[in-house]
Amino acid sequence: MRMGGIHMKKYDDMSTEELNNEIKRLKDLLEEVIEEREMIFSTTGIHRSVQYHVVKYETEINEIKENIDHISRLAEGRAAM
Repeated sequence: MRMGGIHMKKYDDMSTEELNNEIKRLKDLLEEVIEEREMIFSTTGIHRSVQYHVVKYETEINEIKENIDHISRLAEGRAAM
């Protein structure tokens, strides 16, 4: 996975600006993964391991979304201070 096992704890020490930059980076990554998934699944001739790819992409997309949600909550909390 592209996330490289990032632990959400590391975000706690980031500044609001760093959090916002990370949100943008993750949203770009999410878009890239979704586009890649669509390209892979639209390709004809992919019959083997389709279930593996479905699970792989869904897991990766969900992990990115969880990180975006977590970072967004941190950024919102800091902005309210």
